[in-house]
Formats: sequence, C-alpha cells, structure tokens
Amino acid sequence: PISPAMDEVIPVDPDTAEVADINFKWQHPTQATKYELWLAKDEEFGDTVVQETIIPRSPLAPGWTLPSRRAATEPGETYYWKVKVTRAVTGETGDGEWSEVMSFAIESSAPQETSYPGPTLLTPTNDATEVARSPSFSWRSSPEATEYELTLAKDEALERVVARVSVSEVRYDYDAELDWATAYFWQVKVTEPSHSEPSPVFSFTVVAQEEVEPSSQPAKLPSWVWTAIASFAAASIAASITAFIITRRKRS
Repeated sequence: PISPAMDEVIPVDPDTAEVADINFKWQHPTQATKYELWLAKDEEFGDTVVQETIIPRSPLAPGWTLPSRRAATEPGETYYWKVKVTRAVTGETGDGEWSEVMSFAIESSAPQETSYPGPTLLTPTNDATEVARSPSFSWRSSPEATEYELTLAKDEALERVVARVSVSEVRYDYDAELDWATAYFWQVKVTEPSHSEPSPVFSFTVVAQEEVEPSSQPAKLPSWVWTAIASFAAASIAASITAFIITRRKRS
C-alpha cells in the first residue's frame, strides 16, 4: 500500500498494468470514529469516482485502503482527494470541515514492447519435398537482430516439438536424422535484442527411403569355394577313369 502525498506518482505493475493498493492516511486534531473520503478526477469534485464512509480500526491512526481490484483509478490520470469527520470519538455525529485537497497521479502504463515483422524463411522452401533427413535451415536476417529461435515440429501448431534452438546466425544445420517420408513444420522468430513477430510456418517432407532391388546377377562366390569345387570335380573325374580301367581289365 502507498500513502499518496501531494503530487505523488503511484506506480503501475509492469506485468499486469494494475495500480497498486493505495493507502490513504491522515491526521485530525481530535479523535474521531467515522470519516467520509472523496476521490475525484477534478479538483472541484464534479467527477467523483469514490465516496467512502470509513470507520478506522484505531481512532489514533485513521486511514483507508483503496484496493487495486476496485479499478477506481486509471494509469496516466491525476486524482484529488479529501476527507472530513462525520462522527467524533464521543459519539457526536455531524459533518466536519473538509480537509485540504490533496492530489496524486497514476503512472502511465508501461509502453508495450514494439514488435516488428518476423524473419523471412528461405530453405527448405514451403511445401518442399525430397528434403534430406538432416536438413539445413536458412532465413533472411532481421534488422539489428542478434539472436533467433527456431522451432521444428511434426504439426502445424508447433506443439509436437522436435527441436527448439537459439542461434545467432541466419542458418541452422540439424545434426540428427528426421523420419523418412514424414512432413515437418518450422518457424523462426527474433528473440534478441527484442522479440519479433514469428515468421509464417513453413512445411516440408523428408525424402522417402529407397527400396533396394534384388540383383539379377548371380552372387559371386569366394575363391576358396571355387577351389573346393574344382578339387571335388577333379577327384570325381579321376575316380571315374580308375573305375573305367578296372572294368575293362575284368572284361579282358
């Protein structure tokens, strides 16, 4: 909580753009148990945004907190507030005099980071086919960009991520192997010194695996096989000749 002193600037949360809780505090010459606080956009209180009846927890330390969730204040605006007693500590009721009008300002919302168009993808070209299993990606440089993020996925929504890498150059060589005959999707955006819009999503299809046709040529046999065959053939011929000679002798 913040006590809004005269002309104080109330900060705005840079992440949520919400104004912090504002803690109003004041002092009164005599103790009181009830007050009325007005908050307005103009010093004449013609455009009042808050009229609050306040019963402080302690008459010795009167105050009230305007929570951020009430959204009564807006970034970049100046506000005016005043307070008066409506019931004394003795129980006597009535309108006291208004306090001096105090003012404070709300900080302007943090400027949104300017986003510029994303990189232009080059290769693989969109809808490319017959792409190598370990493809190289390239894109056109963006002004003043020093770091890029490349996302490679198996779906156009880039949810089934295969790789997400940060690189400082305008190319990336995928060092693993993608699946044969499979469609992939990729996108690049600038991440340093500031974020760009992401590039369009490109797709490509990996080359299909070639089928190996059986050879029509007879398989070559090792030399030792041919030697064994020759030896066996020679032995068979020799045995046949020997058998023939023996047979002729018997007939004679």
